[in-house]
Amino acid sequence: MSYFDREDLNRPDWAIFQNGWIVLYWRPEVLQGNIDRLVAHGYKVFPFDCERWFDPADALSDLGTSLTFPDYYGQNLNAFNDCLGDIDVPVAGGVALVFRHYDRFAVHHRDTAQAILDICADNARRFMLFGQRLATLVQSDDPALSFSPVGATPVMWNRQEWLNENRGE
Repeated sequence: MSYFDREDLNRPDWAIFQNGWIVLYWRPEVLQGNIDRLVAHGYKVFPFDCERWFDPADALSDLGTSLTFPDYYGQNLNAFNDCLGDIDVPVAGGVALVFRHYDRFAVHHRDTAQAILDICADNARRFMLFGQRLATLVQSDDPALSFSPVGATPVMWNRQEWLNENRGE
């Protein structure tokens, strides 16, 4: 499923992807309503209860276990990025990562919480290139929770001139 049609504008995934790959929720019933609609559209949902994440190691372990990362998963942010990019995302439907009570983790481990969301957004963009959808739904008990922008992509040199030596440096 590589694109949306005009008749898809009421789909829950359209509402997520029109402004990025990650969306915040405050009320659990609103979140659950969107999860139910995503499931009805063929999404596999991976729920995470982030109030059980007392430190980054807990978060990375839970992510690896729930997403069935391989045994060599290093349980660090780089390994999370690498392994998330290899999960099975069905072309019909997609995958939704659901982080409940994310504020409880973010208040104590802000940098890691931001990095996890950034990694999710970056991988969602890559999956989109192949017509696959990875959404991240983040529920917070704090209605004022906010994050810096995620998924920013740098301006890169082209492949032939990637190396400094290929640009005369």
